[in-house]
Amino acid sequence: MRKEWKRPPLFDHCAGERFCETHAAEYNRGWDYFEGLSAEDAAARAAGQVGEQPDGYLGFATTPTPAIRALVQDINIKRKAKYTESAQATGSTVEQFAFTSGCNLIASTRPGEKYQAPDGRWLTRDDSPPVRNASCP
Repeated sequence: MRKEWKRPPLFDHCAGERFCETHAAEYNRGWDYFEGLSAEDAAARAAGQVGEQPDGYLGFATTPTPAIRALVQDINIKRKAKYTESAQATGSTVEQFAFTSGCNLIASTRPGEKYQAPDGRWLTRDDSPPVRNASCP
């Protein structure tokens, strides 16, 4: 069962915004981005075909089959809809919310999964922290 999204509290030092990037990251840490993965998504991740990108969307780590391309498109459409809803609720832009989510998604990858480093290389997560954008909270 997915956790219900709740409006974040106001923070006095966030210049009147619902929250700044730091608080957005703090708030997002409690979200399980991988809960409810479909069997196809889990298999594509395990096979190293897809991985998390810094922009908050799923990407192709290898040349995709038509089925993998359709799966990723579906996931990314749903993510954009959620990012849009959350950005409106928090007073941020979709791009800001997606970027912060991308930081958290990459941090949440599991050993063996692919993710895209800031320089564009696809890396395989090991037991060490992933390489993330220096702007990540």
